[in-house]
Amino acid sequence: MKRCLLPTLLALGSLTAAHAQTSVVVNPDGTFSTLEQTGGSAVLINPNGTHSTVPNADSNPTVVVNPDGTHSTLHRHGGTSLLVAPSGSHQTLSSPTPDTTHHSRLPRIRKRKQQYADALF
Repeated sequence: MKRCLLPTLLALGSLTAAHAQTSVVVNPDGTFSTLEQTGGSAVLINPNGTHSTVPNADSNPTVVVNPDGTHSTLHRHGGTSLLVAPSGSHQTLSSPTPDTTHHSRLPRIRKRKQQYADALF
């Protein structure tokens, strides 16, 4: 069952990736998470595979609903954002700014995404 489900999930992920904006999240412990933004919402994918839902990603500040039901706050400042947890700890999110050299960075971004995916599986 796992073998059949995984290609399906990967195929669905590749369909939505074309319309999603991806940001890298640097966690306080030095690990990396991924923030996938589509439309007015976003999903924060943690290194251990858990997901946090970020409703209405366009507002400032934004409330983040964590997997355990707690709420964090997301403060956006241009290409950098700050995610503040209920405990007071924080994470820095960095988004690449769109510019004319964006396409030259795509192979490097794909390589990092593949390395992250390999580490998960």
